[in-house]
Amino acid sequence: MALCSAILLPQNLGLNTNSLSEDFSPASPPPKEALEAQGNCRQPHRSKLASRRPRGRRPGGEELHLCGKTAIMGAFQPPKKAIFRGDVSVRIPLTPSECTEDRSTSQNASEAFTRVDSSGEMYGWSGELGSGLYYLIPFTTGCWLKKEKKHITEEAKLVCRGEKGELFLTKKFRSALSDIFDIIDLDGNGLISLDEYNFFELRTSGEKCDEDAWSICKENFDTKKNELTKQGFMDLNLMEANDREGDPSDLWVTLQSMGYNKALEMVEACPFVIDIYTEKCRPRIKAVHLGSGGLPFEKALCQSVIDKGDAKAMDSQENVFLHTYKSDFRITSVLENKSENKVVIHVNNELSKNCVNNRSLSIFAVELAPKSTTVCQHVMPMNERQEWVYNCVYSLVS
Repeated sequence: MALCSAILLPQNLGLNTNSLSEDFSPASPPPKEALEAQGNCRQPHRSKLASRRPRGRRPGGEELHLCGKTAIMGAFQPPKKAIFRGDVSVRIPLTPSECTEDRSTSQNASEAFTRVDSSGEMYGWSGELGSGLYYLIPFTTGCWLKKEKKHITEEAKLVCRGEKGELFLTKKFRSALSDIFDIIDLDGNGLISLDEYNFFELRTSGEKCDEDAWSICKENFDTKKNELTKQGFMDLNLMEANDREGDPSDLWVTLQSMGYNKALEMVEACPFVIDIYTEKCRPRIKAVHLGSGGLPFEKALCQSVIDKGDAKAMDSQENVFLHTYKSDFRITSVLENKSENKVVIHVNNELSKNCVNNRSLSIFAVELAPKSTTVCQHVMPMNERQEWVYNCVYSLVS
């Protein structure tokens, strides 16, 4: 199981509005008849959620545009071909936009905690949003989706040579490439556009493919409607193998950036499909590049906990606060230092039972700069089928 999150941020990154937090039960998409009768529209969007990004890689997200005030539901579901194991939890905090046309609706935007399991069951969030532009940014809390520690005894082969010495991709590698193709095919049309390919490039190499390079790519590999086909994508990787005379080092960099281990198992990425349903307007949703260090999603997460969680002054200090948000599935604590001095907070989770946190430590310390706020820890049950007790002691170190 992995705890994965996504923040919906406003276009202008304003964070001075209120946000709420609620937990939701499994949700089903509106039936087809209801969509046709009410004029609702369904805009599927495929995205990769909470895969671990190597240091320096630029994060990506989704841009959601609503042209009017509307009831909305976001449904989340693993792909039909499950390419990850275990359960996935998805949390969608919605931070309303200051640039929305309908302020009254956007002020009541909520964050939702949804749960998607590996059985393929669909869960989601529903509510009402005003017109405006929002960003949906996936990230992980780190409670369950951690660096893979499994020892791989035998590295999978990516390429082999035929009787005449020609290189070809192994069946297992082609299967992995097929899954990667489906992930980066964000609009689900069976082809990869330049924009979609650049998400792949930024993810795996940190660089973008320009128009000239894309034109050369289209001249040498199978395309349709100026977009790369799956066979073209396979041939592109075969060319890379040939350029390196069969050395798979660069191919492994690509695979590991996409969440695969040396056994060609996707263990550090959680793909999922987003379906957006609206009642009164047609939404537009597309993937966007977010420059590193750009959108302050941690600040938005802190703000949502401060707005909804319980606040407590630390050791009778008037300027140092502990904010705690609790739900049935997750606890998040945020530390806020309003003083002019640096403070150190000692955190002890030893009295908690059946709990796991994102720091993987029962005891740790957090250094908090003056006039700053930070996420202290996320806590989840280690086994959701058993009772879990959160009993954490926070103390201010003098």
